Amino acid sequence: MRIEDIDLIMAMGKYHSYSPEYHFSAILQLRNSMLERKSEVIDRMVETDYRKKYGTYANREYEQDWINVVYVPAAYSHLVATALSTFIESMLSHEFHNLSLNPNYKTPLNDHVRWKLETSDFWNPKRVSTSNGKPNKKYNLVKGSIQLLEALEIENKIIPTVWDAVECLFEYRNVVVHGGFEWKNSTIEKFSKLIKSRGWKKNFEEATSNKKVWIYYLSESTIESILSNCQSMYQLFDMELKNGLNEFYGKK
Repeated sequence: MRIEDIDLIMAMGKYHSYSPEYHFSAILQLRNSMLERKSEVIDRMVETDYRKKYGTYANREYEQDWINVVYVPAAYSHLVATALSTFIESMLSHEFHNLSLNPNYKTPLNDHVRWKLETSDFWNPKRVSTSNGKPNKKYNLVKGSIQLLEALEIENKIIPTVWDAVECLFEYRNVVVHGGFEWKNSTIEKFSKLIKSRGWKKNFEEATSNKKVWIYYLSESTIESILSNCQSMYQLFDMELKNGLNEFYGKK
């Protein structure tokens, strides 16, 4: 048995150091505990009743309720977006690396332009191939992953709409990481235009001030969809790796 055979076996078995199911479980637990907290604080306060409840002048109790109804959901949305995007990026990098150990993928399967890339670039999901087979200077995880799946002829095993949701998630993550809870007006306007042009309005809920968007939150249906698709993705990679091993060693 060769060293690369041992690496391949370890990549598919219980000795594999990377465990996406454990990471995913941790995200689910984080999300569920925060969702419970978010639901509790919103149920306790109806935003439109605050003047009746507190009068003209805000007091400390009012401030805490305002934090609960506006900023707790924002914190929840930011944390889930950051955790999910980190998981997806890590998962794709690890799982494509595992597939690269499959002997069936050592030579080109077709004439896809990505096969012209150097091996390290080919298996890097952040790397995108140009139309002439050169590495694009700009990284793009979604486009690179789609190219890789096409080159490996397994793109039809993942629902196409998954990538649109993942791209939306990453765009949101990038803004909240650098923009915080309350974005500059120019940032809100730019993101609002992006949402409209990409058809992502259904993916978000809003807090408004003077009838203008103040804070964007990921909608719960979007979070549910991404969670479900993440689980399907890492299960697909696991199945592809095992099928490749069985096929390769079955021929021996």
